[in-house]
Amino acid sequence: MPSPYQVFVAEDEMIVREGIRNCLENSESFSLCGEAEDGEMALSAILELKPDILVTDIKMPFMDGLSLSRAVRRALPWVKILIISGYDEFDFAKQAISIGVAEYLLKPFDAKMLLDTLRKIEEQIEAERVQTMQANTTRLREHRDEQVLKDAFLDSLLTGAHDTADAMELAASYEIDLPAKKYLAVAVDLQIDSAPGVSARLRDEIEEALAERNDVLWCLRGSDRLALIIKGETNEQLDDITYELLIILQERLKRTLNLPIVSAIGSVVERVGAIASSYQNAFGLLRGVSGLPAGTVINFGDVQSGAASFVPLSAPVSQRLRHATPQDVDDILLDLRSRFSDVHLNSVLYGYYWLMDLLMAAARVVEELGGDAHAVFPELDDAGALLRASSSEQALISIARDMLERFLAFRGGAQDDHYGSVIARAKEYLYEHYGESDLSLNSVAAYCGFSPNHFSSMFSLHTGETFIGFLTRVRMEQAKKLLLETDKRSADVAFAVGYQDANYFRFLFKKHMGVSPRELRSTSE
Repeated sequence: MPSPYQVFVAEDEMIVREGIRNCLENSESFSLCGEAEDGEMALSAILELKPDILVTDIKMPFMDGLSLSRAVRRALPWVKILIISGYDEFDFAKQAISIGVAEYLLKPFDAKMLLDTLRKIEEQIEAERVQTMQANTTRLREHRDEQVLKDAFLDSLLTGAHDTADAMELAASYEIDLPAKKYLAVAVDLQIDSAPGVSARLRDEIEEALAERNDVLWCLRGSDRLALIIKGETNEQLDDITYELLIILQERLKRTLNLPIVSAIGSVVERVGAIASSYQNAFGLLRGVSGLPAGTVINFGDVQSGAASFVPLSAPVSQRLRHATPQDVDDILLDLRSRFSDVHLNSVLYGYYWLMDLLMAAARVVEELGGDAHAVFPELDDAGALLRASSSEQALISIARDMLERFLAFRGGAQDDHYGSVIARAKEYLYEHYGESDLSLNSVAAYCGFSPNHFSSMFSLHTGETFIGFLTRVRMEQAKKLLLETDKRSADVAFAVGYQDANYFRFLFKKHMGVSPRELRSTSE
């Protein structure tokens, strides 16, 4: 059976709220996820709980139902709204329609009328879901058809099938931004055999990796080859863009599909008609050199000058350090080791420069995180000792490993301390103020210095439960303690833990504890 639709009720009359609550308790299609007695309190709870349906009265203190409906429609446009009112006035109905309210129900109403109205809304939701699925399917089909045509055009461009004028005209018809001062083509070998079963997801992952980039055009050539056309103003800019994009692609495809790649960069050209020549240079390199390790990038310019090194492509050290884990230490050391020849690493001077490159990159990231780099790395204050220690490759690797481990220990602690202290402050505030009926996500977020959305996401991520869920649990635990240790009436306990409505408190208590307040006391005697 599908999950019931989540309903939130905003109504200042306790009797009406209780009636709606009882009605929903007996329904298999709808479930009450929360309620509030005024619009202002309702809004913060709705933004976090994200219900399917909002049932709200028009006349409420602080924020009326129409204002609440407008705010909800802006923030959560999919939420269906049912307005209830005792005011049979055309003006209210007209405003409700202009807001986009799904249904309008006049008081007094009974359970059958309410459920019938909610079922109408349920039909609207289901119809919209079907319509959305059909629209998404149509858009996906149209997108794929359009992508096939674009791929065919770019493929023909890489083979030299068009002169500049024709290419520009065709590109414009496909809404492809082709003009640039300089171009550079890249051939990427997708080593599908090393990562079977990825073909179906490949295009989506490439689209995601290169989304919103206006400096690159791309197409798949067969099942195992990706072609890139990089656009730029200068040779240096093209070089920077190309390596940046290859790093992004390499890390994305390795992380999501475990797909290794080998890339070849062609020559820089200044005419659209010469893009094919650039690509042939790149493809010729891939075809002419076999057995290259995953991650390798070959540059046609380096081959022409005799300076080609055929080493794995690496992100800048500081970039890798920002996202590294303890499991990455060996890979980082191996990568840094590959940048120097054996002669260089056994030279004290080159070894010192190698360590300083790593040390300064790590120190920059420590400072970015608000730490004291000199406290984490005393070597910064004694370069002479570091130079003396750089006596052999084994010593270099050992020192570098120690630096990386100290850096990762600091970075992990810095991040945990930052968010941990915020969550600790929030929890302390909640335990001190849980008895206040107007306590809300907005007020606690403001106390901690965050926006409600940011705070809500952070709180859920680091505690494993929503803010409302945590607050309700704290209140229920405190209520249980009061019920067992004092002779306060249930209504007084409700008020003491922040609930104005004793019936709603009893509903929540039984939902969380499995027994009513009265049953709890009777079983403890």
